Amino acid sequence: MTDSETTNQDYNIDFERIKELISKYEEIKKSGEIKRYNEESTKKDFILPLFEALGWNVSNRGKRNDSISAEETISKKRVDYGFRINGIPKFFLEAKSLKEENIQNNPKYVTQAIDYAWMKSCSWAILTNFETIAIYNADWKGSNYGNNLFFVLHPNDFLSDPRFILLSKKAFENDEIDKIALKYGKKQLKNRIDKQLLQDMIHFREILSKDIVKNNQDKNLTQDDIDESVQRILDRLIFIRNAEDREMEENKLLSNVRQWSQKGKGNLIKEISTVYKYYDDQYNSKLFAHHLCDDLYIDNETLQEVIEGLNRSKDNSYRYDFSIIESDVLGNIYEQYLGNILKSTPKRAKLEESKTHRKEQGIYYTPSYIVDYIVKNTVGEYIKTHTPEEIKKVRILDPACGSGSFLIRAYKELENYWKQNSDFAQTTLDSEEFYSKKVEILKNNIFGVDLDPKAVEIAQLNLLLQISEKGEKLPLLQNNIKVGNSLINDPSVSDKAFKWEEEFPEIMKEGGFDIIIGNPPYGKGIKDEINEEVKGVKDTYTAFMIKAKNLLKNKGFLGFIVPQSWETGEKYLSFRKEIFSKLSIWKVINLPFDTFEDAYVDTCIVIFKKEPVKKFYGYAFPKNKKIDKLLDIESKLTPIDINQILEHDSLKVILSNDVIKILGNFEGPKFTTLGNISKSTIGVLASKYLIGDENEDNLLPFLVGNVYRYYLKISKFRYIDMKRHKDEYLDYYKGKRILVRRIISRQDRLMATIVEEDFVNKKDLYSFKIIDKDFLTEYILALLNSKLLSYLYIHTSTISTKDDFRQTTLAELRKLPIAIIDLKKQEIITESVRKLLYLNKNLYSIGRKYTEQEEKIRKEIEKVEDDLDKTVYDIYNLKKSEIEEIEGYFGKIKNS
Repeated sequence: MTDSETTNQDYNIDFERIKELISKYEEIKKSGEIKRYNEESTKKDFILPLFEALGWNVSNRGKRNDSISAEETISKKRVDYGFRINGIPKFFLEAKSLKEENIQNNPKYVTQAIDYAWMKSCSWAILTNFETIAIYNADWKGSNYGNNLFFVLHPNDFLSDPRFILLSKKAFENDEIDKIALKYGKKQLKNRIDKQLLQDMIHFREILSKDIVKNNQDKNLTQDDIDESVQRILDRLIFIRNAEDREMEENKLLSNVRQWSQKGKGNLIKEISTVYKYYDDQYNSKLFAHHLCDDLYIDNETLQEVIEGLNRSKDNSYRYDFSIIESDVLGNIYEQYLGNILKSTPKRAKLEESKTHRKEQGIYYTPSYIVDYIVKNTVGEYIKTHTPEEIKKVRILDPACGSGSFLIRAYKELENYWKQNSDFAQTTLDSEEFYSKKVEILKNNIFGVDLDPKAVEIAQLNLLLQISEKGEKLPLLQNNIKVGNSLINDPSVSDKAFKWEEEFPEIMKEGGFDIIIGNPPYGKGIKDEINEEVKGVKDTYTAFMIKAKNLLKNKGFLGFIVPQSWETGEKYLSFRKEIFSKLSIWKVINLPFDTFEDAYVDTCIVIFKKEPVKKFYGYAFPKNKKIDKLLDIESKLTPIDINQILEHDSLKVILSNDVIKILGNFEGPKFTTLGNISKSTIGVLASKYLIGDENEDNLLPFLVGNVYRYYLKISKFRYIDMKRHKDEYLDYYKGKRILVRRIISRQDRLMATIVEEDFVNKKDLYSFKIIDKDFLTEYILALLNSKLLSYLYIHTSTISTKDDFRQTTLAELRKLPIAIIDLKKQEIITESVRKLLYLNKNLYSIGRKYTEQEEKIRKEIEKVEDDLDKTVYDIYNLKKSEIEEIEGYFGKIKNS
């Protein structure tokens, strides 16, 4: 690594303090006092002061975003500290005494540090006694831990080696060590724990399924029977492994496997059934009550492989510790696990990953930072404004709960409240009294419904794992987390119809739920009879929003992450009116593309209140921005009048202050909209029509080509049979008109041109015919190709995206503001437009040959376009600061 790889910017490092520590170290080393230093005195006098000088909050003072935690025991071993920023572990530190030599060569110490970080899904482990700082990458595990060593530092390196700066808090905030690790190929060389455990869980599910089918053919098992039995077995084993790793119970599973193996005879399933019986007696949970799976035969070798696989990998290169696998990691694993479906015949079973199944069921894991934000702004806000007695009775629902990630986070929010509440401030957190409070939270406050029985079982398990304590009886959650179709209450429509008044009678009699949260399924088409409240809207997520509105108690909170399409789309007009009739938006945050790994959709977080609100807070992230946190979003939220939403009947006003100011110029009698002065249509999908011979009747040319600014690139014409359409529809494809390209350019510019020939265009192009005689087609083209209207479209529309390309929609193009000016001024602009059409035609005929002639034409085009942009700014009465904002925006894109 060179000096250039770390800059000399301010890392908030106290180098004077570090010099003092180095001097003190040299003194005790020279005097021989180093032998008196044990681990505790080394931490107190050297290690903690060193990391405090590096900017870390080692004393956990004040409301800072970093914290240092004393870590928990792992299998009777421990590391000393976890260094966190915004609650996310950045590295774990194992401390040793100054008198110990060559600590980086001690396999016991190195293994301990790396194992803990790996189990926590944290990339970095540090082993140090101040004299040596060894930094290890823990993203993979192998037999030779020397391969994990990233670099080693000694005190004489602290002031001279640029790598020392990488240990500062500021450097970890900027992910600098990760960037360098990726550059040198030292990161993510092997699956992280979530990827590895997911692979193993899917494997266990498959081998258990195959074994059950093979050995139990006389029982006439259905596919649901097999799936449910496998799920129950895995849930039991994970609960037991969690209890073992938390040292609530001794390791009975592996002990029984080893004893059975030594005997060399008998059925392992009988040995394991004694463990189930023990847990049933101790914890009294439905999880261990008699089930179909207890009547099935499973081969010894299969059961042995699963149990050993939940402890150690076959090559012993890693050990799972379920006591420190975070709930969000386990939730992520389960959501992907549910995406695999079992396909069985009477004699065999096979597990297959099904993206179609995942899409249909809406199985997409919600990132933890999204869950945190929604829960903080619903459950957290409820806690702020209600009394302890009211909080005891709060009812929280996720109507599409999946594996329970939102419910787990809601539970934690309530648990944290009671930990800090005066009634429990002096209570020991592992006491029986506090355990009763945890059970009370689950039973009284947490509710969920899901269509998938496996998801419901997993959600129940995940919630029970949150509260389990040694020897304490677990509650039954069947009355809280239920199987059913949240949208359907008619058994004739679905065998999983869910009647809310019957399933939650007390809650519904009292007016409904206080808080509804979640990530409902997207995109799946639904029938009108299911979605009676809003006819014509057939998206699953909108049906869930309507259902949530109806289930929500007055003054309640609703927090969802859903697609942005409902905010502005024309087909959602009745939906918006229905939502706004009962709910007020409190906050809405439009997220960038790719919030979910496997779903190409722009999403938003929306927080509703079922009471009038005068203003709401909105923010839109730039579309090309990647995010992994929302902690600082509050400072960027813009307060917006609720009346403004209802007036516009859309949420396109979730904008920056700069955009709001610019938009304010375009209201009143001097402006109209593109939709008011034109008729427009989307093109046709050619594959739906017969391609005929050009000599046949009723055929029109079909364009194979594309649109650029002021140019139509024609590859060729084919012929298409349009006789099924009426003449007025065909009029869209005849005569003078503007074609607008659906895809927006990489420079965030709209692309449009004028055509006069008769032909049909493809679905990727929109046709606009100007029907108002007070507007010239060339003038409208100039506006569409201007920077101003591109800027407005980018910042005010819900731009649908797919495969990372931005797209326009016909409905939102129709909303673009058109300045009303007299025809003489339009004719002046028309001359410039015709010149651009001519110049672009010449340019494209030359092709990219890098000649002087080509360069001359390009410069002339650029000058005419710049002059037109200035004219448009004048027409729209933009101020200097507003012009600078728009020009600056496109300048950044051009230079990126």
